[in-house]
Amino acid sequence: MGGFNERSEEVVELIRFNPDGSLTRREIEVNLKQGLNDETNPLLWNNDIILAGRSRSARITDTLSNILGPVLQIVPALRLLLD
Repeated sequence: MGGFNERSEEVVELIRFNPDGSLTRREIEVNLKQGLNDETNPLLWNNDIILAGRSRSARITDTLSNILGPVLQIVPALRLLLD
């Protein structure tokens, strides 16, 4: 899933292909309430790439779901067999 939400990190990486063919990479703190600003909230150009990772809490929750999900799916089947 894309976009910014409570599962996103607060810092993203902007990768920009400049008109002269060079590449610019920089980290930007996400503040959706802030207006456009070249330093902290730049206007996106065609072909810009934004890399946004998952927050720590999202990574922990996803890991627990991956571990516990299969176990929790087996429990109802075990109840049927044991009853």
